[in-house]
Amino acid sequence: VSCLHYEDSWSMGNEALKTANEQDCFWQVHGLVDHVTRQAKIYWQMGRKISVDEAVIPFKGRHKGRCYNPSKPAKYHFKTFAMNDAGTGYQYHSYFYRGKDEARPADIPATMWPVQTMVMQSPDIHDAGHVLVTDNWYTQPQLAQFLKSKGIETVGTCKINRLSIITPTRPTGFPRAGIFKAKYGGKKDRGWSTVHETTIGHR
Repeated sequence: VSCLHYEDSWSMGNEALKTANEQDCFWQVHGLVDHVTRQAKIYWQMGRKISVDEAVIPFKGRHKGRCYNPSKPAKYHFKTFAMNDAGTGYQYHSYFYRGKDEARPADIPATMWPVQTMVMQSPDIHDAGHVLVTDNWYTQPQLAQFLKSKGIETVGTCKINRLSIITPTRPTGFPRAGIFKAKYGGKKDRGWSTVHETTIGHR
């Protein structure tokens, strides 16, 4: 057996295949991914800390969802986002990046969309005392506000050069009062940090 098929695409006509591919470039494995995710949620209860990060699946064939990143070990790949139990690394939920086929609303940043999608599809972690941990690619006030509305706290790293003014066209920025000033920059010992506090109003 060279290939396994989860969906019966052989019995579909050309027009039906074209429509399915236009609606979702991962439709042939969508059912399998959903099944695995449902089983993962049945057999595991998440700890208090949740982490979100991305992963790659090597792939060099032709596909609308294929990505290219020369800094990754597998330069050509499918990109997935995963929500994991931070204590064990158990993958609780995953989301395939669909490239130009992403159905992302214009007011939702690309760095927030995969997290919001996975959280919305996981109502069991809402208002359950969880803390979601992010790296500097995801960390932003808009995401923190969304997670707070679902009863989830968040903590994450950020770069000192991140946009520092929140405006309608720059909703992902940090309040100026919360940015680490340049005088705190420079190379520091591992584990060094400084803390700022600010209040963000709900829009």
